[in-house]
Amino acid sequence: MPRVRKILKFVIIVIISVVVITVSPFLDRSVISAPPTNVESKCGEFQESCHLLLERIQQWIEQGNLTAARARLTEIEPFLPVEFKAVAQAISANIALRSGHYQQAISLLSPLTQLNNFTGNNRAALLYNLAQAYLEKAYVYQQQGQTTNSFQNKNLNNEITSNRLEAVRLLREIMSSASLKSAMAIKAALVLGELGEAIDIQSLYAAIGEYPEGLEKIEFLLKGAKLKGVDSRSLYLEAIEIAQKSKQPLGKSWAWGYWGEYLLEHKDYRGAIKASIEAQLPIGENPDWHLRGRWLSLAAKAFEELGDKNNALKVYEEAFFSIKQLRKDLAGAPISPELIDLIQGILRNYLELLLEDPLASQAQLKKATEILNLTALTEVERYFRSVCNVAPEAQAAQNKLTSREALIYTAILNNQVSIILELPDQTYHLTSHPIQKEELNKLIITWRKQLADRFGDDLPNTKNNGNILFNLIVADLLPILKAKQIEHLIFINDGLLRNVSMAALFDGNKYLIEGFQISYSSGLKSFKSHQIDFPSSLMIVNAEADLRGVEAETEQIATVTEGHKLTVNSLIDLKNNLQKNSYNLLHLATESQFSGLIENTSINIGEQTIAWTDFENFLRSLSSSLDYLTLSSCETAQGNQYAVLGLAGLGLRTGVSSVVGSLWKIHDDATTDFMSDFYFLWKTTNNIDQALQLAQIQRIKRSDQINRPAYWSSFIILR
Repeated sequence: MPRVRKILKFVIIVIISVVVITVSPFLDRSVISAPPTNVESKCGEFQESCHLLLERIQQWIEQGNLTAARARLTEIEPFLPVEFKAVAQAISANIALRSGHYQQAISLLSPLTQLNNFTGNNRAALLYNLAQAYLEKAYVYQQQGQTTNSFQNKNLNNEITSNRLEAVRLLREIMSSASLKSAMAIKAALVLGELGEAIDIQSLYAAIGEYPEGLEKIEFLLKGAKLKGVDSRSLYLEAIEIAQKSKQPLGKSWAWGYWGEYLLEHKDYRGAIKASIEAQLPIGENPDWHLRGRWLSLAAKAFEELGDKNNALKVYEEAFFSIKQLRKDLAGAPISPELIDLIQGILRNYLELLLEDPLASQAQLKKATEILNLTALTEVERYFRSVCNVAPEAQAAQNKLTSREALIYTAILNNQVSIILELPDQTYHLTSHPIQKEELNKLIITWRKQLADRFGDDLPNTKNNGNILFNLIVADLLPILKAKQIEHLIFINDGLLRNVSMAALFDGNKYLIEGFQISYSSGLKSFKSHQIDFPSSLMIVNAEADLRGVEAETEQIATVTEGHKLTVNSLIDLKNNLQKNSYNLLHLATESQFSGLIENTSINIGEQTIAWTDFENFLRSLSSSLDYLTLSSCETAQGNQYAVLGLAGLGLRTGVSSVVGSLWKIHDDATTDFMSDFYFLWKTTNNIDQALQLAQIQRIKRSDQINRPAYWSSFIILR
């Protein structure tokens, strides 16, 4: 199956992922010329007709101002007359589509296709947007498959196939109901061609050739140039010629940029650099940071291919700056998976170039940690589908390590794994080992399965794989850590390494946790030493009445901590109780499932299954910010690099200082005993990291099955 990610690549450039469904063709124009007074008053403070208000909201969507569009639509939607409801629903679907909520967009658009309100171009636009939602959903599932071993899962493959087939059906319907000379039919044919579906290429290019010159024709030519079996060079050059004549800055940038990518692919590296420069000129005065970053990355790749590493690094740094500026512009706004892919590609290429030199300078290693922090942030943003209002470099500047703490950054690259150690004096050390990314990921997934296995007899192989990873990640750093008397390691992990326990790394004789306190950070927020007093006010909540052992867990922990114990049946119940008093630690004894997709991530509160976004909003709404959150029965999707981001991103997005959770569920009684010991040790030592270490060592020293990593290494601290 062709890669779904390429189906609408041009849409990334425009940063508009919806086709406009206009309001006017099927509405009574008399509403505009002489709107009734009651409609005027209901539709808003600007004294405009409903028609014009909806058109304004659609314009905001086109401009990328989804926050304003959503707020205004929510404000007026309850007061809209019946004849406007379908249009409002279509616009709401457009917002969902732009926000990356593809299933929501599908649910909103599908019923509209059965109505008679939408005819002609409006119906074609409706079908096109629905097809795009299905394709983007298929792409998200495909991403899950490419980053995990779950790609072989039959259900996942079925989802990809069924969504793609439905999109193809919708695109075929557009073509059967409209002349190929129409814009919508051309758009549908181009997408079908990119999917590898059979289309009449000659008729398509004849229709594009007859289309009026302008921005849309440039778009068609550039998309068409990517189809198989066509004269791509001629189409790119025609697009450039039209762009030059039209004097449209955006069209010029697109045409030259796409031409440069074509030249890079065909190894004309100097031509690609020249095209990159031409692509940046039209957007120079009012920089489009998205396009600027993309075309700079193009030039950097070309310099790299020419062996000019110095210029490649300089241009990558400019692209890196563009990404940071783009994030400022998009702060708080939804972000599409395609734009995340573009950003990730630039960051990864820059990181590969920086770390290929084993003698990289201190400045280069510091830059590499900045890139890793921003890479982690964009992956959190992919998971939550909106841009966090966080500046990683500013947060990192606030991080103050104690003399006994060190940061360890892991970077999974194409042909090696690189480790950067940051010491309290802000000096950096780099170690790297050659290993193919696919081989490393397979090893991590296998080890993750072994770690979570409570019943198997594969402990020798578990330790052996833990030893292989120990040698790749930590072994070379031990002399430095010993010389600097480091006691606490804070891991900022990359990729699938986020989903395994560093505590269970094995040196051949003992686990890493036996020598060091271990915690984890996303690198995205400032953190302070946890050698502080035990929380003064704790809420211990039984939120899962049917989960065996939960009552015992909450009772025992409340006794140990002298915290307030509560049983709740709903999220509202929990919120009401928390707002009565101020608590700086919340312990939730309930099940939570972390998938690679936020819509499949949830937490049980009483008899309710709460979507993760709703739980996040709940934490934000609390009148006093929590310092600590404990989720004692989490389970992250096995072998999925995105699954743990729901847990890691929660603290970042809600202000919770630290989250204590588990990577997989263990036996209820074992959880109760572990958490009770953990809290007792925390209360005794006033150090959360040391408390976790001691609780885990206690289990390692036992002679029964509880000494298996499955029973202790699951628990982690994210700060």
